[in-house]
Amino acid sequence: MNRPRVIERLLCPHCGRMGFSGLSDLDRCLSERSLSCAECSKEYGVVDGIIDFCGRRGSLSGVNYDAPGWRAAERNRERMYETANEFNDEWLLSLPFPSRGTDTTFHSGGGAIGRNFLDLMQTIRLESGETVLDLAAGTAWTSREFARRGCDVVCTDIRTIKYHGLRSAEAYINAGEKGFYRICWRFGPIPFLSETFDLVCCQSAFQYVDSLEQMVAEIRRVLKPGGLFLLPWTGVTAPFKSAKWGPGHRLHEYLGAFRKGGFDARACPPLALYQQSIEVLRSRGGIALLLARLWSAVTLRSEAAQSAAAKILGGAMSRLFGAPTNFICTRR
Repeated sequence: MNRPRVIERLLCPHCGRMGFSGLSDLDRCLSERSLSCAECSKEYGVVDGIIDFCGRRGSLSGVNYDAPGWRAAERNRERMYETANEFNDEWLLSLPFPSRGTDTTFHSGGGAIGRNFLDLMQTIRLESGETVLDLAAGTAWTSREFARRGCDVVCTDIRTIKYHGLRSAEAYINAGEKGFYRICWRFGPIPFLSETFDLVCCQSAFQYVDSLEQMVAEIRRVLKPGGLFLLPWTGVTAPFKSAKWGPGHRLHEYLGAFRKGGFDARACPPLALYQQSIEVLRSRGGIALLLARLWSAVTLRSEAAQSAAAKILGGAMSRLFGAPTNFICTRR
């Protein structure tokens, strides 16, 4: 018996029931302009292959999505990005190590965010055919990485604009890579049946959740027993936090919410962040160069020494200065 596609377990956000049909045909779903629930007759738009479960979004990325003609405004904004930042499909295909352009919260020219994610992928067991929900996926390069590993992927984000949001995935699909479903959705009740996913990922975005407890409960609900909740590069609030690391909750608040919500959870500092910082220190000379050499002297002895040093430094940096961290949570 063939394993059903994960999208077939989609729920109508309005009535909470499985009222959609024909979703197992990806190409057909992407070509439709609307999706109708057979249970409550609620209709949802499908724009550029993206299922719209958000409805009214207000202004995002310089586009008023509640105004008539927002699609034209969105395209104009995309052209502005292409002119000002030299963004194009080639740039999207270079992610997570962008060939040019400005740094964003999803990827950086230094490559630390990308290296961190790929490092985490090496530490988890992910098999072909497993189901993945990629929350707040942005340009969806993380979704592409899961799809490349043979996973059945659904990604979400409130932003659809290309180079920031879900329309970015068109570059991957046009290049012949495996497709995945995209849903315009904001944090809240997850529109899928319970115990649907093997893995839920949320990179660089869980710091924007207002109620950790409610969102953690939803994620636990849609995960299968033993499923994994992966949070790469997550913002943390701290007494001396640098503004460049954005918003977040305190480290103990995250861990408390995960454990109370039914997860075995641990924080793992992003080693790639500190490796990139050391490269910067080396370039500055003086006392900075001495600190870089000291770090290298300690960490180059073994991988265990490197991991231990990063854990000690990373924990202190997150608690005191709000440096981003990773969380790996297993559903009990």
